[in-house]
Amino acid sequence: MKATTAATVALVAALAGGGITWSVTKWMGEHEHGLAVEGSQPRAEDAHHEEIRQVTHFADRTELYLEHPPLVAEEKAAFVFHLTRLADFKPVGEGRISLVLGGGGAPEERFEADAPAQPGIFRLTVSPRHPGVRRLAVRWENADSKATHELGEVRVFPDAASEHAAHDHHEAEHAHDEGILLTKERQWATDFATVPAARRPVRELVLATGTLRAHSDGEAVLHSPASGHLQPGPQGFPRVGMKVQEGQVLARLAPHLGSDADLASLELNLAKARLALERARQDRERMESLFGLEAVPQKRLIAARSEEQAAQAELSAAEARLGHYRESPAARGRRGGLPIEAPISGVVAEVMVVPGAFLTEGAPVLHVVDPNRVWLEARVPESELGRLDRATGGWFRVEGFEETFDFTVGRNARLVAVGGVVDRESRTVPVIFELTEPEKRLRIGMSARVGIAVGATEEAFAIPVSAVVDEGGRSVVFVQLTGERFARREVQLGPRDGAWVAVPQGLRQGERVVSRGAYLVKLAGSVPAVESHGHAH
Repeated sequence: MKATTAATVALVAALAGGGITWSVTKWMGEHEHGLAVEGSQPRAEDAHHEEIRQVTHFADRTELYLEHPPLVAEEKAAFVFHLTRLADFKPVGEGRISLVLGGGGAPEERFEADAPAQPGIFRLTVSPRHPGVRRLAVRWENADSKATHELGEVRVFPDAASEHAAHDHHEAEHAHDEGILLTKERQWATDFATVPAARRPVRELVLATGTLRAHSDGEAVLHSPASGHLQPGPQGFPRVGMKVQEGQVLARLAPHLGSDADLASLELNLAKARLALERARQDRERMESLFGLEAVPQKRLIAARSEEQAAQAELSAAEARLGHYRESPAARGRRGGLPIEAPISGVVAEVMVVPGAFLTEGAPVLHVVDPNRVWLEARVPESELGRLDRATGGWFRVEGFEETFDFTVGRNARLVAVGGVVDRESRTVPVIFELTEPEKRLRIGMSARVGIAVGATEEAFAIPVSAVVDEGGRSVVFVQLTGERFARREVQLGPRDGAWVAVPQGLRQGERVVSRGAYLVKLAGSVPAVESHGHAH
């Protein structure tokens, strides 16, 4: 298609209550617009211009962007429907579309296309039979869903002369305003979305930096109980992400017996311990008899019992040392050695050693955390401390996540504590919230930007933060005029509440702003080019 020059007339004319935007484009030059009916001959009076009407309408599930020439009775007109799913702003790739002309004292006329010509784009050749003011509706449906777009009234002219007279009168009433062009094909190919500007609850906030931490008793570092070699536990050697239960044996430690320990020495020590225990037992029995005869004081009996207990402990230790010496490394991993148990239920967050490593007493082995009990610790500037008594919740954002995580005291969070001492270096105070339903994707140790709600919630005009583009310190949004036309709008920003920011000035109720892909629209508006329609219809 050759490049043509377009001028958009009356770019926005919102119909009250209908959510419909009409625009009229005058195409000048050769008759090569993509809406031309294949095989038809242009009228002589169209050799230099053709008026193309564009309609944009939002239903509950779909956005319709319709392009068509004026309707003349008994003449063919090519309609092009661009249908977008509002759930993800991607093209509708299936289903049947119907165009219905009704009212005006004439029979209903229906025109249908069984499938899109390409994803998101349906084409129909419409040849109305009855002139007059008709009601125009577009209906789409597939096996699972349907949508209806009521587009209001449209005029069907009795002949070409009437249409041209109306066109010249209409053009004289309006000024030209082109806007920024971003075709539906480009919108569908990128991460793009729009939302209507509307009033919503906005909270008064205190902003802070924060960190996600484990609960005070939801984190534990396991250390080596003695010097020795580390061996796997019953379920193998622990790994990062492994779920564990309180009291579960995660590993075993084969204690180091010293360089002078050998089998003969250990057996000798065991025999000595048995003899010592037998001697202590006999002494204790003799003291009990003498005490019964009141021949010795009670303290002698207590001392004899203590010596027997110490001898029993020495025997147990000697047996354990000999048992460790005799067992193979594989046997130690299954049965012997000192157990290293999980003190809490949770997941293994870090493994500091490798199997078979020699550890000294007190060396760190494993880090276990409970991800179901997470604390958000916010560092609040001391100048804001007076407002924290009214903390009711808030939001936080972490790097790597586009969404904002909201929390409300009494619903999915509780206020644990407000610090009583101001940090000397940062001049901040910790404020700790426990997240009772933490997002599973979050990780202990993540840094966060936090907004703590401290005041009453008020209704305010708000848009997504992602809709705002910074242009040298000026806040700019892009307002959707039609399905493919956008206008740059400078706005004044108010308080930010999570993913939303208040806009006291610059927007009107119901205007749709680009919430995803705003920078793409900015680039489209900054590239000078000879404009063509941009479609490969």
